[in-house]
Amino acid sequence: MSKCVTEKVKFSCVNVAGEREAYSICLQIPKEDAASLAKIQQAIDEATQEGIADTWNGRRPEKLRTPLRSGENDLFFINATSWQRPEVVDKDLHILRDPGAVKSGDWGKASITFFPYRIKGSCGIGAGLNNIQLLSF
Repeated sequence: MSKCVTEKVKFSCVNVAGEREAYSICLQIPKEDAASLAKIQQAIDEATQEGIADTWNGRRPEKLRTPLRSGENDLFFINATSWQRPEVVDKDLHILRDPGAVKSGDWGKASITFFPYRIKGSCGIGAGLNNIQLLSF
């Protein structure tokens, strides 16, 4: 697993409040944000190497699915999920007691973990959601 903290990204499809089976968020990264994209790509590459060593029998799958996708309006996006509610903090790193304060359209940083998987013949890199920092709304 390879951990990464993004630079400032836009949140959408936010599901991090209340009691749920799974929590999720879509992170929209501007294509000109070279710093975030470099961190993310490095973490994906590290998770890919881990997958080759431990998950995919010593070789990279031909059709490897990765979580970083090209979206609309000059954005890339990543859908990140977690079985546990992520901790949400404000710009000063104070814990927000109401994770429902994070809404689609807000901007912030996210801590995500990339990991290799093999499920029913499908191989790829998944994105796990760790924590969220709300910067602006």
